[in-house]
Amino acid sequence: MYASRLRSTLLVQALILLSIWLSTSYLLDYYQVLEVVTVLMVLGMAATALAIQARQRIWRRSSSRWYQIVALATLTTSGSLGFLLAHAIAHYGFGNWNSTVVMIWNTVAVASLIVNLAPNTKIFRVQVGALLLPALGFALWLHSPVALQYSLANVAMFLFSLLQGRQVNRDFWEQLADRFLEEQRGQEIDSARRTAEQALAGAKIARAKAEQAAKARSEFLANMSHEIRTPMNAVMGMTSLILDQNLPAETIDCVNTIRSSSDALLTIINDILDFSKIESGKLDLESEPFSLHECIEEVLELLANRAAEKKIELAAEISPVVAEWVLGDITRTRQILLNLVGNAVKFTQYGEVVVMAQLHTAPDGGTLLYLGVRDTGIGIPKDKIDALFQSFSQVDASTTRRFGGTGLGLAISKRLTELMGGKIWVTSEADLGSVFQLEIPYRPVALPAKAPTSLHDWSAKRVLVVDDNETNRVAIVTCLSAWKIAAQSVGGPKEALEAIRAGRWDAVLIDSHMPEMDGAQLAMVVNREFVSDTPPMVLLSAGFPGGEGPAKGTSLFAAMVAKPVRRRPLQRALDQVLSGVASNQAVPSAKIFDNQFAKRAPLRILLAEDNPVNQKVAIRMLERLGYRVDAVGNGLEVLDAVRRQTYDIVLMDVQMPEMNGLDATRRIIQTWGPGRPWITALTAGAMKENRDECIEAGVDDFLTKPINVKELEQALQRCFDKQKTAGGSSAALSQVEVEV
Repeated sequence: MYASRLRSTLLVQALILLSIWLSTSYLLDYYQVLEVVTVLMVLGMAATALAIQARQRIWRRSSSRWYQIVALATLTTSGSLGFLLAHAIAHYGFGNWNSTVVMIWNTVAVASLIVNLAPNTKIFRVQVGALLLPALGFALWLHSPVALQYSLANVAMFLFSLLQGRQVNRDFWEQLADRFLEEQRGQEIDSARRTAEQALAGAKIARAKAEQAAKARSEFLANMSHEIRTPMNAVMGMTSLILDQNLPAETIDCVNTIRSSSDALLTIINDILDFSKIESGKLDLESEPFSLHECIEEVLELLANRAAEKKIELAAEISPVVAEWVLGDITRTRQILLNLVGNAVKFTQYGEVVVMAQLHTAPDGGTLLYLGVRDTGIGIPKDKIDALFQSFSQVDASTTRRFGGTGLGLAISKRLTELMGGKIWVTSEADLGSVFQLEIPYRPVALPAKAPTSLHDWSAKRVLVVDDNETNRVAIVTCLSAWKIAAQSVGGPKEALEAIRAGRWDAVLIDSHMPEMDGAQLAMVVNREFVSDTPPMVLLSAGFPGGEGPAKGTSLFAAMVAKPVRRRPLQRALDQVLSGVASNQAVPSAKIFDNQFAKRAPLRILLAEDNPVNQKVAIRMLERLGYRVDAVGNGLEVLDAVRRQTYDIVLMDVQMPEMNGLDATRRIIQTWGPGRPWITALTAGAMKENRDECIEAGVDDFLTKPINVKELEQALQRCFDKQKTAGGSSAALSQVEVEV
């Protein structure tokens, strides 16, 4: 900047020198003075030009040295011009034309200095002084009034030049600072923009890589699920077929071991898939009305055998203020409870596991549904609680080796609870037990109660409950009170005998396992003491692992209800007992296959399955349900079969050679339209994408391998109900008997 200013000043001075020389060369008498001044000015200008040219080199060694050189060169140039003015005034006076011309050009030189050199005050002062002081000195030397006036005017001009130079200096640096700030701001904006563009480009690349990785992971999990579920379908299907036969106890025990191991493997696969869905944000929750009471009872029933093997009591404490129907996702709610109750049973060696349902008040005044699982298990040390809900984590390595598990169950439960808008936590003490608790939004639905109701009025009935477990007693009494039954409970056989002697009872519910005497023994004592006045008795049986059970006394019971007690079986037993219709036989356990199912829901079935083993399993399962099945191995054979014969339902495997199941579904919809058969997709893919792909293709229903017998029955029933509602379009509705 300084060098640029000096160049401008040098150019102005050169023009001034040229003008003075041209205008005064023919007027001045002293050519020698003009020549000397000219030479000095040329030398000063040349020195200044060289200093400017060598600025970088000299400045690096010493900035003050450069200023000294420029100041000396400037002093020489300006002093020569000032000396010329002083010489003209001294010899020609003020009124002479020569003096006037030199003064005019001297004034122009000062003005140019203000503009060009004022930013550097040092050089500016040197030049102004060199221009004005020689003339001032000569004026004072003349000792004339005119010289004195000129001197005062010269001093005034000097001061004015300094003031103007200072103002120009301030304005210059302010403008320079503003320009610098603008440039810096612009550079910062450009830098920020470039950084943002680079970050955006990096984010796009990272997103693309993440999407690619997520897609690869999803494809891998889908393929893994398909490849594992396909052989597992055969394993689990064949075990179901074997268990439906009359076999020796040892064989049944071996098959049950295979089945339980298969269930455990399937649980691990489902946990991994669910965790992957949650991590990728692809798990969608449903919002449909469901029976919370029945959901809890189903969870307890599913885990009843495992609890019975360890002789653990399972029970539910559902507050009367909790609505029967709530809005939510029954599948995920059941999954959370299965994880929590399953863990409680796993880590409890004796005592009880209780599911609690209550209503809590939220901080904002709303209502929350509280679900808790209390156990009397090994408990959790306080320093280990934080690791419970982490993925693939358990309390310690020894627990993992002793009890097994992937460590995903609680992590999945936590994520599902958070997706529902709730929270989950645990309170525990080592060796005393734990309480896993969760709160989710409470959304009751006003629907007809799904709880069983009796055709009889029980308001005048009195029922005695005998159970050594207080939680069971409270749960059963709460249920009986809801049916307007006057219920009382006692904790053992001794208290039971005293209560029976003290009053009349319409029924007595007796637990099968009690410490002093079991339920059968108590029944024999009651029957022996009261004979014909013995009240009707109902046995509450928790199961007898390994075939062990009460050999005597069971004939004394009018009915049996399995524990954990569910409302519907209890209602049926009481309806039977309190109405006076007694049965001395226990209700037989349901067989795996209902061979009369096809008579209730007659259908013509086409099975499309390319895997020979899975095809054999599916055919056997359908035959056990009473159906006769046609089977094909790919989509082209499906189309040929549908052309030859009318079917009510096609059980369509998705992945088949030549033509897959989805393409075959599209062709069927396109060719047969509304009169087509019902299509239920069979797939080993359990991801949401698999279901969405099937729905997009137009399938009517969806079954995931390995095929569960109950789920298969439900799918067939849905098809039959749909066709029956449609006005008897089923090809098999007219059949009274179905050929097996």
